[in-house]
Amino acid sequence: MPSIIPSPDKVQEVARVLLDAAVSPDDVRTDTSGPGLAFVVSDELATKAGFGEFDAVPEPEPEPKTRAPRKTTAKDA
Repeated sequence: MPSIIPSPDKVQEVARVLLDAAVSPDDVRTDTSGPGLAFVVSDELATKAGFGEFDAVPEPEPEPKTRAPRKTTAKDA
């Protein structure tokens, strides 16, 4: 969960944007343990509010391509 730490002059603006994007006000938590105020939200909410990038479904990694063993013919001696 990202913490969004706005500058002191942007706290109200950021709070408004986050609350407007949230389904419930409970989706936006505040953290005052640092030197200023931070908002703790989910990745989805941060992205929806324009504060980050979140891929709901990560791209699957491509499966490695393997080759079949080479067919060799045994020569009769």
